[in-house]
Amino acid sequence: MAYSGKIVVNDATQYLGQGVVGASESAIYLTDSTVEHHGQGVVASRNSHIRVGQDINGSDVVKPVTVRNNTQNGITVGDASAATVVGSTIENNGNNGIFIGRSSSGQIGVGSLGLMAGVVVQNNTRHGIAVESSQATILGSTIQENHVDGIAVSNAGGSRIGIADGNAAYVGNTINANRGNGIRVVSGASAGSAATPSAGTARMPPPLTAGTASPSTTRQCISPARTRSGTMPPPGSPSSATAPPSSAIRASGCR
Repeated sequence: MAYSGKIVVNDATQYLGQGVVGASESAIYLTDSTVEHHGQGVVASRNSHIRVGQDINGSDVVKPVTVRNNTQNGITVGDASAATVVGSTIENNGNNGIFIGRSSSGQIGVGSLGLMAGVVVQNNTRHGIAVESSQATILGSTIQENHVDGIAVSNAGGSRIGIADGNAAYVGNTINANRGNGIRVVSGASAGSAATPSAGTARMPPPLTAGTASPSTTRQCISPARTRSGTMPPPGSPSSATAPPSSAIRASGCR
């Protein structure tokens, strides 16, 4: 555990007791390690920063971490904290694989100095990745076989799924075989998605207003390289989008 400091964890296997925790403006760099059999696996809180899978120097060599078999979230980022996770596996945790909440931010699959290495988030008891009142970028990753949704964005959260910050590149994710939705966006949240094959169905109802019923049955399917407003142009092409007919936005597996 680190408070208001910096800690580097390399080549470690942790069992039982406390997971890896950074709090009160601390920084943690976790590489070549396994974190398992805790309550919370890896935690950043109160304006802290964690980097998982890439060293303190921002090397372009991935140093993978496995976070598994914890009874709560695999990785928790909260209270205006930030996380970078690359080239790692987050699996078999008792709540969400990765939770980003309370005005925090997460970079999943993209690290420091342009390093891109996807993350595998699988077989977690709730969502693969949950973004609540926060921002996340998710690139080149595999989110599969989670027991609720693959990616859930809620409470005015925002996500860039397959779209690098600044629209610099499109790097698709694979979202497959989750028991709920592939991507679900609710309660005033937003998500941009491109080049992301998804076998689940994305729920994208409009924001709720006072006196209206929850449109829980509203569904929209996200197909590869498409957004709600039309076709996503490849990098370097004109930015105007052409709205496709309704039949064109149905992806395989949509109900």
